[in-house]
Amino acid sequence: MISDSLVIEITKAFVLNDDELMLPDISKRKALMGLFSLLLANKVNPTRFSFFFNDDWNTNETSAQFIKEYADSPLANTVISDLIILSDNIWEDVTKRIEKVRQLKGLDNLGFLNSLTLYERVLHRLQEKAPKSPLQGSFPYQYWGEGFQNVLTALLPHNNIKNIYFPNAHRGELVSYIATVIPSATIYSESDDQSPIYIYQKLLIAGTENAKSYEISSLEQETAINPGSMDLTVTASITSIQSPAHSSLHRKELKGFFDPSRIDLDSLGGSPSKEFALMQQMLWALVEGGKGIIFVGKGPLQREKEAELRRTLLTSGAIDSVIKLGDKLLGGRSTAVYAVLITKRNKANKSIFFLDASDLFEIRGRQSYLRDTELLKSLITSRNNGVRVDLKKVSMRDAVLFPEFYLSNNTEVKAVDIEKLKLNLVETQKVTDRNFDMLEKLK
Repeated sequence: MISDSLVIEITKAFVLNDDELMLPDISKRKALMGLFSLLLANKVNPTRFSFFFNDDWNTNETSAQFIKEYADSPLANTVISDLIILSDNIWEDVTKRIEKVRQLKGLDNLGFLNSLTLYERVLHRLQEKAPKSPLQGSFPYQYWGEGFQNVLTALLPHNNIKNIYFPNAHRGELVSYIATVIPSATIYSESDDQSPIYIYQKLLIAGTENAKSYEISSLEQETAINPGSMDLTVTASITSIQSPAHSSLHRKELKGFFDPSRIDLDSLGGSPSKEFALMQQMLWALVEGGKGIIFVGKGPLQREKEAELRRTLLTSGAIDSVIKLGDKLLGGRSTAVYAVLITKRNKANKSIFFLDASDLFEIRGRQSYLRDTELLKSLITSRNNGVRVDLKKVSMRDAVLFPEFYLSNNTEVKAVDIEKLKLNLVETQKVTDRNFDMLEKLK
């Protein structure tokens, strides 16, 4: 666990003065985080980038030469090249600050995951608030935590994974964690929430060698990858990718962002979120037989207005499994996370596997941890302890896709009409208010 005090100490060392908290000079911030990522990468693996942190590492005469001589991977070259072009004044300033960080206690023996978490939390404090994208509001950092790596180990296929694609990488948190699980793969990520350089720096800490990151949304007209080229696609839409409006006008605006060959805008209908657009993009990107994982909340699995979208995916045979994970798996989120496993296949899947794995998790402090990685992996592979549900039965029940319904004895499962529920609550509140008024008059 990373202590708040360590994050605060590093931030103070970076900013030097309280009035510089946001570090508005972007070149300085990138340089600081670049050196910080090299420092953490060196702590994780002392054989990497040790040249940076000898006795005279921060002198102008030797730094550039060290950088050029010892960059050992395409990814390292990307990160380090930004440092080479720094002016003498900026180099002197950022090395002075990073030297203060080097003197702090608590940076040793962090390991991959804690190093990544520390990087993310410091960047979060230093970074200016990102502007809202055309397709979504601002996305808060989600700290996945060390417990999540065990979940990824259980869920991810490890055989013949050469190319991994993240169509909605957000700030790059999930990208870097998966890189620690499958370090040999080439990582491709698209995000309009984060500068690629910060994602590269996280991946450098994770120990991967090859990565390509693009400042673009996969839901826009352009995409950086070729169709049918990825072995694995992964994304998360835990905080729903909400459209700012759901009017016909907004739909017209969105037409400029979607490519109908990849994402069928008309199929999205009145959906308040774009999880299903992401799934279409993932399927478009996958090779035949390729796998995809999207982490979602309960909303897209049950909302009534998205029933037809779920049926479309069901009839395509794309949805393989839906797995309920633990509460508090992500920092700042108390409710459960669901993993939807998809496969690109020519023939339709006749059933879906539902599994409630929440009892395999235990809460320690503010975070949930998977107790038995191998057991979860075995349950997914063997299809034990869950239930297979015929595709037609799922479709008949408004295509509701969360496991609890099918694992209970409830045979009258219906999708939830959120708007109707809100209206009922409003009416109930009105009745309650009237009753209170009557009681006041009787006093």
